[in-house]
Amino acid sequence: MTSGKPSTVAPYADRAWGWRTSRYSGGQGNCLEHGRLCGGQQAIRDTKDPERRTTLRFASDAWETFIRAVTRNEVR
Repeated sequence: MTSGKPSTVAPYADRAWGWRTSRYSGGQGNCLEHGRLCGGQQAIRDTKDPERRTTLRFASDAWETFIRAVTRNEVR
């Protein structure tokens, strides 16, 4: 993926290592999970979508750019 844009992935097609939920989510099932994929890709999925588990994949450089923007409060 070279465009830096997320791509929608069919359910269970990604096999991420160690899906994680933010410690700030409070266990309400109303948040996103993050997982690392083969080849350095990153993925997120919605915990409110347990049946489909559709994910968004990001190339590692796009993910790093996104995280930097969030950290700098540049995402609106």
